[in-house]
Amino acid sequence: MQGNLEDAAQEFREAIRLSPGNPAPHNNLGMVLHVMGQPTDALAEFREAVRLSPAFAPAWSNLGFAFFELEQLAPAIEAWRLAVDLNQQMAGTWAGLALGLFADGAVNPAIESYQRALHLDPRYADVTYLQTVRHWSARALDHADTILRVIAARQQAARPGSLMNSPG
Repeated sequence: MQGNLEDAAQEFREAIRLSPGNPAPHNNLGMVLHVMGQPTDALAEFREAVRLSPAFAPAWSNLGFAFFELEQLAPAIEAWRLAVDLNQQMAGTWAGLALGLFADGAVNPAIESYQRALHLDPRYADVTYLQTVRHWSARALDHADTILRVIAARQQAARPGSLMNSPG
């Protein structure tokens, strides 16, 4: 797979050479670099994509993930919030925002954000999907798994007849 990623990276570099003002190949190259485990290089490509097109929501969302991998929570959350402001229909952005908020200790807003992601795309409840299709890192998967457990526990507690919902 590494060879395919390197080939893809080279193709996106060629697309950038041919169309330097187009943000899409920068965003795509950033995604490939991110999957290859090069978050700093990915960050540079996402930054260039948003510089070229400040309204390009996918690049803002991906910038959030790159910052998250570099453990820079404040800029990650800011990037995801900008992406959400630009496009509220991107499940990955809501999920990313939830990761950042959760890591920052804002549990309730994180749960609300992740629930928005699940409403838009129920596959975000499947950690295997996040790992194999979305290519989330172990750090992101760990946070998502914990958030999903909290959501499940709250849903269980809210069910009629639940021990946590019974009068004392």
